[in-house]
Amino acid sequence: MLGHSTPGRSTAGGRAVSRSEALRIGQLIRVGRDELGMTQQDLADELTKIASLNRHAQVGVTANMISKWERGTKRPTRLYRHLLCLVLYIDAAELGLPAVTLAPTSWHPGKPARVLGGQEREHVDRRQFLRSTAGTGVTLMTSTALPAPHNTPQELITPLRCALMDNALDASIPDLRRLGRRIKNAWILRQQGKYDDLARTLPSILVEARSAVSRARGKDEAKATAILVHAYNAASSALKTLGHAPLALVAADRAVQASARIDDPTLTAAGAYRVANVFLPAGQPADAIGAALGAASRLEPFVSRSPIEMAIWGSLLLTAAAAAASTGDAAQAWELYGEAGAAARMLGHDHADLHTIFGPTSIAMYGVCLSAELGAGGDAIRRSERVSLERLAAHLHERRTHYLVNLASGYEQQRDDSEALALLLQAEQYSPEDVHRGALSRTLVAGMLSREKRGATPGLRALADRVGVAA
Repeated sequence: MLGHSTPGRSTAGGRAVSRSEALRIGQLIRVGRDELGMTQQDLADELTKIASLNRHAQVGVTANMISKWERGTKRPTRLYRHLLCLVLYIDAAELGLPAVTLAPTSWHPGKPARVLGGQEREHVDRRQFLRSTAGTGVTLMTSTALPAPHNTPQELITPLRCALMDNALDASIPDLRRLGRRIKNAWILRQQGKYDDLARTLPSILVEARSAVSRARGKDEAKATAILVHAYNAASSALKTLGHAPLALVAADRAVQASARIDDPTLTAAGAYRVANVFLPAGQPADAIGAALGAASRLEPFVSRSPIEMAIWGSLLLTAAAAAASTGDAAQAWELYGEAGAAARMLGHDHADLHTIFGPTSIAMYGVCLSAELGAGGDAIRRSERVSLERLAAHLHERRTHYLVNLASGYEQQRDDSEALALLLQAEQYSPEDVHRGALSRTLVAGMLSREKRGATPGLRALADRVGVAA
């Protein structure tokens, strides 16, 4: 009889499958869910929501269904396995689905995936992004260079994860002016490098902004959506620094999806900028370059519209340049840097807002960072003579910290550990959280410790304790 189960067999869509196959798929689902910090109910809600977005509103997933899949007593049908690919970033082939032929163009965010229709060939704009993110969390978690940030309390991550994964709405009537002030203040916390405070304030902003979008109409809908995109981007930035790359990618993807609903190329580019900036420290430079340059290309027709578009466009080019430098491709890095420099000259001033920070000072600072990344410590030091940090807005501590840590890298490459340590301590004054959780600062401290003659660099061992590097 169709769908009849026999010992050692499970059924899926009327076809018997081996219990081992169902167990294998169940393990993939459980591992993927655990990596994103989702409960079975979280996953059920997310699968139901994605199905609705793809015109399958009749599909409802329950926590009990997830439990059966994970225990291997039942294998998810083809439709559910497609949904699982989207939500848990599992490769289609791993779930027994046919491989998807990817579009030859670079990743293009902003269009809803149509993966649930009757045709085998799927629309892969968003899916291609999700596939490319699949290894990011693993890359960070399995890195043997240095441990993940050691001082991120779980109570910071859990509320933020729940706010991202849940569909809860605020019962009160949203006040867009108040909400706009809240997200602006949140971004100031991010620019100050106060990630713990940012992580504490974002969950309620995300719920309130999502509620505002659900209730708003007309012009208010665009305003509410913009606030929601900025909240997702802030969450992505915070989670990246707090050491949770998978959730940082989820937040960035949420920003791209939300901006696409109002067809705003500027907001979409801002979301792609966050995507690229999660890929970069996760050791996926090719994906960072693809996301950044693809977004820059789509934004280019709008760069003369206002300083905001020019600033985002230049920032995307700088991110791609940094990614190229991380692979040792100096030619591509400096070519992209030159294009960004032209954008900064056209902009003519240093720009800082909820989208990005960009301008002539940023260009000068990035020149130091690229040289240090490419191993040209002496050139980084020479380029630092052109940098005037006083030109940056006073609250931009994170940007100053990033620059000082990279300049410290240049001095460390020259074996000038005393000056490198002084720069790290100066950076720590601006943003302790960035220095303590940053992979580069911890790598520098570890390198200097390995060759230190005790007492030669006072303060190094105390700094090592604060960043979590064993002396």
